[in-house]
Amino acid sequence: MYDAKLEIQKCEEFLMESSEKTLKEYLKLAHRYKLRNLKNKCLSKITTASDIRSVLSHDTNEMDPSVVGALLQKSLTLIP
Repeated sequence: MYDAKLEIQKCEEFLMESSEKTLKEYLKLAHRYKLRNLKNKCLSKITTASDIRSVLSHDTNEMDPSVVGALLQKSLTLIP
């Protein structure tokens, strides 16, 4: 297998700075390709209940468990 760390890093930087996908699409890519920085950037942009709803899949089993946990924690901070 090839060591493509630099190429992966460049792709991740492009996704974080230049691409125009939805947060849900970014989180799917971050999970599929293990892009931790992209995942963290997406999670930092989620600040409202509407944002949380927009990234949730109908089947949470398809989602990265750490993202589901982070979304649950964020949702708890939104409860008055």
